[in-house]
Amino acid sequence: MSSAINVFFRQGVREQAIPFELKPYDSFYKNPESMAALEESKRLMKDPHAKTFKSTQALVDDLLNGEEVK
Repeated sequence: MSSAINVFFRQGVREQAIPFELKPYDSFYKNPESMAALEESKRLMKDPHAKTFKSTQALVDDLLNGEEVK
């Protein structure tokens, strides 16, 4: 076990990166609801009229004071 860890760290130092490919969690990208949320977030980031907040607290306050979604 210690030899494997040493190889892992040496390779990481040599490459200046994690020595394996990181892949996104596949089931997230296969879920239609997740993909719809991702597309909506991309759209909102480009929308100059989208509501924004200066702080997390401002977001929470807005959520708590907003109308209930049915």
